Amino acid sequence: MKSRTITFAIGLCSLMALTTGAAQAQQPGTYTVTGHIQGLPDGQLYLACGSYATMKADTVEAHGGDFTFTGTVIEPSYAMLFTHDFGVKVDLLVDKGIVSIRGSVDSFYDYHVSGPAATNEYADYNQAQLDLRKPVQVVYEQWIAAYKAGDHEAEKADKAAYDSAFGKQGVAAKALQRRFIAGHPGSFGAAWELMHYVDGNNLAEGQQLFDALDAPVRQSIQGKEVAARLQTLAVVGVGKTAPVFSEPDLKGNPVSVADFKGKYVLVEFWASWCGPCRAESPNLKAEYGKYKDKGFNVLSVSLDDKKDKWAEAVTHDSLPWTQVSDLKGWKNNAAALYGVRAVPANFLVGPEGTIVARDLRGEALGKKLKELFPSP
Repeated sequence: MKSRTITFAIGLCSLMALTTGAAQAQQPGTYTVTGHIQGLPDGQLYLACGSYATMKADTVEAHGGDFTFTGTVIEPSYAMLFTHDFGVKVDLLVDKGIVSIRGSVDSFYDYHVSGPAATNEYADYNQAQLDLRKPVQVVYEQWIAAYKAGDHEAEKADKAAYDSAFGKQGVAAKALQRRFIAGHPGSFGAAWELMHYVDGNNLAEGQQLFDALDAPVRQSIQGKEVAARLQTLAVVGVGKTAPVFSEPDLKGNPVSVADFKGKYVLVEFWASWCGPCRAESPNLKAEYGKYKDKGFNVLSVSLDDKKDKWAEAVTHDSLPWTQVSDLKGWKNNAAALYGVRAVPANFLVGPEGTIVARDLRGEALGKKLKELFPSP
């Protein structure tokens, strides 16, 4: 079994109180994840495990749908079982002991995960999240079927239905996530979920949820990462001075956010592989065209790790503003400074270097720019 470090952004294009488990969290122990997935092709299967910052992926060869992973954990930890193409993707929580996974490649929403108490608790939560997604998937498949059939009227109607269902599912999923965190203060899974629940728009609420966690969870590896994230988000809120960074552009020349002092600049985090990011590009191009001569700029920070993919996307989408990246993927230095855990994400920085707004997309961006640059 091979091990390699791996980092995930789980959250966008995105866990019974465990008082006894928390008390034992500092005692390392062995876990075994074993299972059978009907229809799973023979070949490599991966299990990523750990906190957000320490996650590593092990690789085994699956045969006849059977597989077994072994490893050690210091505390109950998030894990994800997946194939290279994500045709199989199972979220779970591992703890010392044996974890069993059963399912079929044809039933993405019906994998059965069982094991120690922490594992079962998270499995119940995760299944509830999957149940929210099932109806959305049905509408999505109807939309795609209409598209493939060339039925434009049905395609238009089904896409509208999908957009509506997807939006409602997102709201319901966020509410379910919050209830899990608030209702399970002794759960290490709650710390993992809080890491992805909190953002710059709900920082005060996130801090309250963190403070309500049991002390062993707050002091755990994942808990300390949540605390660090809260600290980072506190310094990139609206009204705060935007952190200064410098990264190379496509020609290798360093560009700093400080270079835009005296103007408004939208620091836009994106990636070539991010569908929602690229879907927003036409709107951003339109707003940029309206206001670029009035003092509005865009500084795009790519979370790509391959320069050719980044450059190809910039050229294909005809993006006219400044592009930078350190090509470190999710470990991008600017993203770390701004607490970015999912893309797209953006921060509007004012002429004095102060963050005046964040996560402006669609109509919200146009409305804000109209306020800042009113027509004569």
